Amino acid sequence: MNSNNSLPPLPDLNSQLPETVQSLKNIENKAIEKSSQLVEEKQNTDKANKESKKLNKKKLFYVTFTLFLFVLIVFLVLLVTLLNKGTVGIKGKVVDSSNQTPIPNAIITIDVDTGTFTNESGFYEINNLKSGNVKIIVQAPGYKSVTKNVSLTLGLLGGGVSVVNFELEPLEKFEITGKIVFENQIESITFTDAKILVGEKEFAISSNGEFKINVPIGTKEIAFSGSQFIDFVIEVDAKENVNLGELEIQPASNIKAYFVDYITNSPLKPNVEITNIPKEKIVVKDDGNLEIDEIEAFKDYTLEITLDGYLTKSFQFTSEIGEVNLFTIKLTPVGKKAFWSSVNRKVELFVSNYDGTDLTQVTNSGYLNPIGGFYDLANNTYYFQSDHEKFRNEIRRYAFLPYKIDLNNPQPKRLVSNFDNLGYIFADFLKDKYVQIAEDPTNDKKWNLEIINFDGSDKKIIDSANLNNNELIEEVLISSNANIVFYVKKQNETQKLLSYDIDKNSSRILTEANKIRLIDTNNEKVLFRMNDSELKIANVNNFEIKTIQPVITGFDYQFDRTDPSLILFLSQKGADTLVNYIEISNLQLNTLITLNNKVVEDLYYENGYYFYRTKDELFMFDRNKPIDDVSVFKGITYDNRNFQYDI
Repeated sequence: MNSNNSLPPLPDLNSQLPETVQSLKNIENKAIEKSSQLVEEKQNTDKANKESKKLNKKKLFYVTFTLFLFVLIVFLVLLVTLLNKGTVGIKGKVVDSSNQTPIPNAIITIDVDTGTFTNESGFYEINNLKSGNVKIIVQAPGYKSVTKNVSLTLGLLGGGVSVVNFELEPLEKFEITGKIVFENQIESITFTDAKILVGEKEFAISSNGEFKINVPIGTKEIAFSGSQFIDFVIEVDAKENVNLGELEIQPASNIKAYFVDYITNSPLKPNVEITNIPKEKIVVKDDGNLEIDEIEAFKDYTLEITLDGYLTKSFQFTSEIGEVNLFTIKLTPVGKKAFWSSVNRKVELFVSNYDGTDLTQVTNSGYLNPIGGFYDLANNTYYFQSDHEKFRNEIRRYAFLPYKIDLNNPQPKRLVSNFDNLGYIFADFLKDKYVQIAEDPTNDKKWNLEIINFDGSDKKIIDSANLNNNELIEEVLISSNANIVFYVKKQNETQKLLSYDIDKNSSRILTEANKIRLIDTNNEKVLFRMNDSELKIANVNNFEIKTIQPVITGFDYQFDRTDPSLILFLSQKGADTLVNYIEISNLQLNTLITLNNKVVEDLYYENGYYFYRTKDELFMFDRNKPIDDVSVFKGITYDNRNFQYDI
């Protein structure tokens, strides 16, 4: 290795060691000394801190304790104040000790000077009392009094309500006796279902009306109840045995009524007033029934019954004791019936209601023999014909003259004033005109069918017949609307059915046959027989002729006035008469009602009801409810030939 790369010479450490070591030791000793000083200072600091904490804890304890004492003193002061100034209350319930039922009107007394009463449920309550010991006395009629000493205390913050209940023992019960009596000692009164009620407790009454009951002392309401007398209540103050003596009762009756239509028997709900019975007790149900309990027996009552569309009716009855009086009261629809009947072999006109009441003989002429007729309800006038005055002519032996009767002034008045060429008159359904067959004034061999006013004016010829050519004008019918005249004209052996329209002043031939007989009309239709067998209908509007009955046997055929699509007629089956109808559209035959064991003379319709007549009576029924028919005029014997009807 060359000299340029060699290291410098190292120092001689051995020669310097002692001096270095000594220096390090000095440094170490200083460090230890300093550390000891620091430890001692820390120990002194910790000790000081501990002493400070102890001092702080003592201070906190003293402060807290002092505050607590202050609050406690304030609270005690307030509490003492409240205790000195607070009030209390008391409440509870008073009941019967034997059955736990509440005792109303019991007297609650506290220390003599304070008190109250229990309510209907036995409860009481008293407020604004001073705390402390009190004496409570509870008293009630019929019970032993109860005394309790009670301590009434305030609550923590003052006030408070104490609950104190009482049970009272009933005193000894007292006996109440008596006897129920009634005027005239009615033998029919019994007490088998009669009873006495005291509260909810029931006691029996002996068969002779005597009773004996036991009740606690006090004021009691005693109720008497039975089906044969009117219920009543008396008040008894039972402080000892009590004999009530004789208690007079009022015999009672119960009534039931049922209101129906006179014709249909369907139920009605009319307005009903009954003398001496409060309106609120009179309630007619929807089914027509009326029931009223406990009305006075042996008393006359009047029912006043009203209902729109029906005659007002009064019904009187006398109530029977304990009896349910059952009445079926039939109300009559508003309407009148006019008819002719024989009186001492003289024909007179009568008018009545549908039920036959208010029957009035309108005429007293003794000479009229009425034929046909109709009742003008609006003008209260009846129109008819009579053959009393007779006119001979070559076609008819008699001319029937038209009359009218004003039912308010029932003196028959002849309507025809002009007798020139007077012939056979048809006045049916024409109030101001009539139809007649009269001799032509220009030719005594010619007869005309004419329409003329009753006073003879405004005569109009409908058709003519020449006797030399063997032409005759025969049967005549006028339609129900008084607008069309149907008539039969004979020419040799052939007959023609014609119609004349009054408004259009035109005639039409409807059909021809060997024999035609007119039966009934309904406006534009006419019902007739052809050749003594076939029943037919002719329509003037379309000239249609329909055969109704080729084989069915019957009598009194007519149009149904409520339904022109039906034809009514009667038939006989043994002893029974059948009311039948035919539906024109399909010729369906139906039986409306079977009248058992009745021979019916004829059938007709008026004011919505159907009437049929036997030899001695007139009946009617509603087609919708035909089961229960009603005899309208019982006891009146009619002249069969002269019996007429129309309204």
